[in-house]
Amino acid sequence: MIRLIEPPRLVWPTEEVGVSYLVGEQASDCLLRGTPTQRLERTSEDFAGFVTARRGVQVRWAVPSTIFCYVLGEYYLGRSSSAISSPLNWPGLAATSGTTW
Repeated sequence: MIRLIEPPRLVWPTEEVGVSYLVGEQASDCLLRGTPTQRLERTSEDFAGFVTARRGVQVRWAVPSTIFCYVLGEYYLGRSSSAISSPLNWPGLAATSGTTW
């Protein structure tokens, strides 16, 4: 088990963790699941663009949401997505997931 010397931070997607992100995605998605590497090749060629496209509020499934990354220094540890919920976007959420909050 890896012991962290300090707690990870929850931040907007950042270029600082590019190498760690790409290595982790290659190991988990490509090698373990057998998915193609083309997505990672495109991502590694323009990691700054990849990060920029994931910052701020994005609309996914007709619901505004944000992506945050757990990082520790230059290491990417994972991500968290948060939906911005209000009665105004519940129909879009219900149409894609079948449930509302």
